[in-house]
Amino acid sequence: MVDQQEPLPEITPSSALREEVGRDLAQLARLRKRRLALLTVFLGLLLAGVAATRKPTAPAMSWSLLAPAIIFGLSGVALLALAFGVRLPSRGRLGISCLVLVAGGLLLLLSTATPDASSSRAHFHEVGMHCALHGSKVSLCVVTATLILGFGVLRQFAPTGAMIGCGAGLIALAALHMSCSDTGVSHLMIWHGSVLIAFGVALGLGGTVLNRWLDD
Repeated sequence: MVDQQEPLPEITPSSALREEVGRDLAQLARLRKRRLALLTVFLGLLLAGVAATRKPTAPAMSWSLLAPAIIFGLSGVALLALAFGVRLPSRGRLGISCLVLVAGGLLLLLSTATPDASSSRAHFHEVGMHCALHGSKVSLCVVTATLILGFGVLRQFAPTGAMIGCGAGLIALAALHMSCSDTGVSHLMIWHGSVLIAFGVALGLGGTVLNRWLDD
C-alpha cells in the first residue's frame, strides 16, 4: 500500500506583512522615479549645453532639426527608464521593447541621411573621428550619471547594461544630430551609429561580467 503524504499547510501572509511589503515596494518605486527625474534633468541640461556650444558650421536650428533629436533623446530616456525598472514589463516584452527602441533609433538615423558627398578619405576619417569622440563623451557622461544615481540597477537582470549603453548611445545621437553638419549616409551609419552599437555592446558585456564576478 502506497503511503499518502499529507498536503503541506497553505501559508497565507498576514495583512500586516502584505501592507509592509506594499509600502516597501511603493517607496522603491518612488526612489526609482526620483532617480530617473534627476537623470532626465541632467540629460536636458547636457543637450542644452551641446546646443548652446554648437560650431558655426553646424546646421541651422529648426523644427526639422529638433524633431529627430527629441525622438532620439526620448528613446534614450525610455531605455534608461526600463533599466531603472520604473515600469518593468515581462521578460519577453522587455526584450521586444528594447529592440524596438534601438531599431527605431537606427532607422530614424538612416531616414535623416542624404547621399554621400564627394570628399577625400582623410576628410571622411577626420570628421568621423571627431563625431565618434564627441558622441562617446556624451555617452560617457550619461553612463556615469546613470551609475552614480543607481549602480545597483546592473544587478537587476541580464540586459540592464546593454539597455544603459544603448540609452546613452541614443542620447548621444541627439547631441550629434544637433551639432554635426555632415548628413551623408556613410558618415551617419558608420561614425554616429557606431557610438550606439559600441556602448550597447560594451555596457552589455560589462554588466554580464560584473554579475558573474559578484555571483562567484
